[in-house]
Amino acid sequence: MNKVSLLAASVAIALTGCGGSDGGSNSANDGVVITGFDGYFKHAVVFEDTNNNGQWDTQETFLGLTDEKGQLKLDAKPESTLALQTITPNGAKQKQLIALDAKEYAGKYTVDMDHPGQAMAHEIVFRAPTSSNVISPITDLVAIEMAKDPAISEEDAKAKVNQALGGSEEAPIDLYSDFVEGATKNAELHKTAQILTDSKAQNPTNYEKKATEFAQAANQEVERLVASGENINDPNLRPIITDATPDSDTLAPETAVNNKLTVNKIVEKAAKDKLENLPKIVQGVDFDGLELDIEGLFADKDQNLVTTKLTHNFAGTGIEVVQTGNLIVLQPTAIVEKAGDFEIVLTAQDIDSSGKVLGTVSTVFQFEIESANLPPMVVETEQAHLQSIVDGWYLQQGEVFEQTLDISSLFQDKDGHITDYSADYVDIEGLTVSEDGNAIITIKGTPTKAGEAGATLAISATDGHTAVQIALSMPTVIEGVTPPPVVPTLGFTHEHFNGQEWKMGSFAQKDGEIGYAMLMQDSEGLLFCWGSNHDEMSQEYKANISDFLKDTWEHDAYAILADLDQQTGYTEYNNKDCNDVELKDGKLYNSYGDEYEMLYQHKTEHNGTQMIVKISDDELFWMDSSNTPFAESLSVAEHIKQGTVEHDLMVESNGTGDDTVLKYSSGAYEYDTDTYNYTSFMPTGFQTPGNWEIQNDEDRELLILEETGSESDYKTRHRYINRDFGDFYIGIRWSKEQNGHESAPEYGLYSNSKEAMTSIASSLPILEPGDDD
Repeated sequence: MNKVSLLAASVAIALTGCGGSDGGSNSANDGVVITGFDGYFKHAVVFEDTNNNGQWDTQETFLGLTDEKGQLKLDAKPESTLALQTITPNGAKQKQLIALDAKEYAGKYTVDMDHPGQAMAHEIVFRAPTSSNVISPITDLVAIEMAKDPAISEEDAKAKVNQALGGSEEAPIDLYSDFVEGATKNAELHKTAQILTDSKAQNPTNYEKKATEFAQAANQEVERLVASGENINDPNLRPIITDATPDSDTLAPETAVNNKLTVNKIVEKAAKDKLENLPKIVQGVDFDGLELDIEGLFADKDQNLVTTKLTHNFAGTGIEVVQTGNLIVLQPTAIVEKAGDFEIVLTAQDIDSSGKVLGTVSTVFQFEIESANLPPMVVETEQAHLQSIVDGWYLQQGEVFEQTLDISSLFQDKDGHITDYSADYVDIEGLTVSEDGNAIITIKGTPTKAGEAGATLAISATDGHTAVQIALSMPTVIEGVTPPPVVPTLGFTHEHFNGQEWKMGSFAQKDGEIGYAMLMQDSEGLLFCWGSNHDEMSQEYKANISDFLKDTWEHDAYAILADLDQQTGYTEYNNKDCNDVELKDGKLYNSYGDEYEMLYQHKTEHNGTQMIVKISDDELFWMDSSNTPFAESLSVAEHIKQGTVEHDLMVESNGTGDDTVLKYSSGAYEYDTDTYNYTSFMPTGFQTPGNWEIQNDEDRELLILEETGSESDYKTRHRYINRDFGDFYIGIRWSKEQNGHESAPEYGLYSNSKEAMTSIASSLPILEPGDDD
């Protein structure tokens, strides 16, 4: 029988307790999660090693960077060998990464979360067979064996590595386990991986040729450390194995005691905090200078005096960076001349107990210089010219009016260019104003009231940073025949299909689709457009506030909405996702058999239109043609206070995908000083008290409702108020359960009018007793 090592025995015990490891957990619906570690690697490159040479070659597919948990989410696992490349500040592979996308990856480097806050000392590659969802120095051993002998099976390679690490057939080591945390956490295997990482870096030419021998030597060193009572959980204890006979076919291991050079987090944080708390440094403005105290920044038990090396990229900025003793001094040589993101890199050598230099450790300090931005300027001569044109217009109450203005010469930007023009509003009842994307504005409609000259026609432009608005003065509206009052028809008409830009969002549970929409006509009929076609990836005109942020497990509805606000030009966009619709008796019908029914319509102060629309039998959407941005946030305190009675509309889903069935309920919140009482009225039968408060979340007010009633789920509900909507207002809401689970954000509908809310709810399928939540 093979000898069972301490490491193998402990892994076997862990697997007996938890039922084994699957090499990483992920949901079939969510793709696959790849995890890289000896400690978790943050900002390491994951790539496909298509030629299986253990190097990240420029032609190989870059899959992404890992997060602070060492994880990267992929839609599907590649068929090629998975590999992980660590990145160091100013290293060759950092330059290769930056070449992919300088804006996205400049300043990125790998951090081993065993030492959070300090950069990796070496740029090295670890691989894993395609069956593994983890990449580590242990999986790397298996991949190396398979690469050395293409005829060897994965199982035979695993058996060879298992034996090298002291495992046996009776007590095998789970080579694809996460030994850092969780049920398969194992200190011995973790320490073995740390030793292998440093040993691979120290033996770049012969490590792969003798990989299993290095593994055997590392395992023996871990057993020695345990037997001698050393604290193997100390991440700074990093023995390193070198090969005394690198030219031979067998390993002659020499193990050096090494206590890893570390960065003092307190000193580092104090310096970074000082940089982050600086007033904004702006190009073209004087800089007063700065001193950073770095005394004790690096520590190494193997050397009494650690020498620090300074590098930076401040050339041409007008700021000189020098080291004077334990101070890093930033001093001005002129006004700040250059904008951008800059780095101060401090590096020290990691020296073992014998005096051998093993590598370097770096910490990076970020420094931002903002570009000086001059706002667009109004060309006064052109403004006077346009005003003279407007002065010549003839407007009469009850008479149809339409005129255009070319505003392309009205603004100029000295340090950039005008990115967008906007026709904001015209302050004459019955008139609307729009801009066509080419700086041509159209003012049209029928004035409903006579009025004196001086009504505002507001026009603006932006350079992508700052918007500037001017006001032209409209001429007198001569008294005429008062047209019959325009009563909004609760139904679609041809007038809605005027090519105007809308914002449109879904009230579905945990499925807050949101995007730009447009009702338009072409030569073949009416079109209802929302977002862009799936095959068009250059511009995203549609999103979902319920989704996680890219490459994270975090929700941030307002970040998603802010990105949508940055998208412009939807009316001119040629790849909209449009459906042909037929208008009949105020309703729309598409080719899929869906019915669009308008349940509510409101005209805003500046002639925008807001609608609540039911599609098919149970889907509810809001549509808004006003200039209110997607990421609008209103004051909660102005909507909710003591004495407020507020009616809500809740939606529950049953099923998934196309089979989802939506049902609705409605109730009333009655707010007291800091408590509330909620009573349902569609259907009746549910009541709960609770506590409420308003908190400031960044620049937004957040309503927090804590259920306390015995009939409730004891959830804590959170809500922003996103936009006013006539008799209603729309919120962004989510809830948190007692077990800590937090739901995805979604849109919610609210009103202070029970009559208004009932008119909507009565048109929808109502939740019945016994329906699942």
